[in-house]
Amino acid sequence: MEGSFKPLRKRMQGDQHYCARPADVFPLLCPVREKEWLEVWDYRMIWSDSGLAEDNCIFSTDFPDHGPELWVVTRFEPPRAIEFVRLARGEQVIRLNVHLTDNRDGTTTARWTYIHTGLDPAGNAAVENLAEAAYESRMRMLETVLNHFLKTGRMLKGVAGDYRQGDSRHVHHRPDGAPR
Repeated sequence: MEGSFKPLRKRMQGDQHYCARPADVFPLLCPVREKEWLEVWDYRMIWSDSGLAEDNCIFSTDFPDHGPELWVVTRFEPPRAIEFVRLARGEQVIRLNVHLTDNRDGTTTARWTYIHTGLDPAGNAAVENLAEAAYESRMRMLETVLNHFLKTGRMLKGVAGDYRQGDSRHVHHRPDGAPR
């Protein structure tokens, strides 16, 4: 039976647009700094010389929808790119690459690429059940709360839903584009 297992893999990708330059956005893509702008974020630092994200930094999370995850920073190129490899419950490996492009007008476009690979039947089931609509909703929520922080220096509370459960409530916007 061991030789008959075939891992499933799914790639999900999308762009986010930020109201700041990559040099201002990049430092916020860090487990420590994320607590400043994402209300439901929590982590435990395992290894970092600087205390922040850096090459080979290791930290963990434990959200109910994923269970314990071990994260390793595998690419660290300020202010252009950061990549994480996540081991989820020993069932799945998730590679997350965020590449920032300077739009030369004070804004940034970020390409987020997730590659999920099942390591066993439970991991394959998790990969198979990934929904594009839930991914898009989560990406829009993250874009909204990060842009709010970049504009105001304050966390936008109450819009993340229970991110740990994968529930990203729809964010309603006023005609001027600001969240209500």
